[in-house]
Amino acid sequence: MYTKTTVLLIACNILVYTLLIAFYGINGDFGPNVNAIYMLALHPYLVLFKGEWWRIVTALFVHIDPLHLFFNMYALYIAGRIVETYHGRLKTIGIYFISGVAGNIASLLLPAFSAGSSGAVFGLFGALVVIEKRVTGTAVAVLVFLIIVILLSNLAYPGRINNIAHVVGAVVGYITAKYMQSHGSTKMLII
Repeated sequence: MYTKTTVLLIACNILVYTLLIAFYGINGDFGPNVNAIYMLALHPYLVLFKGEWWRIVTALFVHIDPLHLFFNMYALYIAGRIVETYHGRLKTIGIYFISGVAGNIASLLLPAFSAGSSGAVFGLFGALVVIEKRVTGTAVAVLVFLIIVILLSNLAYPGRINNIAHVVGAVVGYITAKYMQSHGSTKMLII
């Protein structure tokens, strides 16, 4: 399976996590110092009233602790390698960023800091729904089960999990992949 782009996205997330710890120290949960997280994470006040629009993208690469990073990267690997095999490098990157940015824009409705690549990763899972004809029935059942488990787990912890980013990311990933599929294999969605 072709996974070069997926591995690159994982490496970028791990690199940002490592650099934040190296330059700003570690917190009690073995994650980056909270001040480092706040420098790059999404917050509606900082984006809407201070003009820090870059946070809509940088927040995709900031993770709170090792488990947050691990689960997002594991899910990215599972979904990313299938999407990348089907759609190729550029479209996979497109689905990832379009979904992640859309999830983060929707997250501006929440009055809290938000960080992580979950919206982008859920976008890749949304794209998997479109790809289902290329995957065996068993794989589809496993992927659908995984998506349901992830959604239910996130809904079980309201207040700490950004469900808006997850749902919007998945829906936008689905729509983006559907558009790409219906417009042939050589066209890229342009925003």
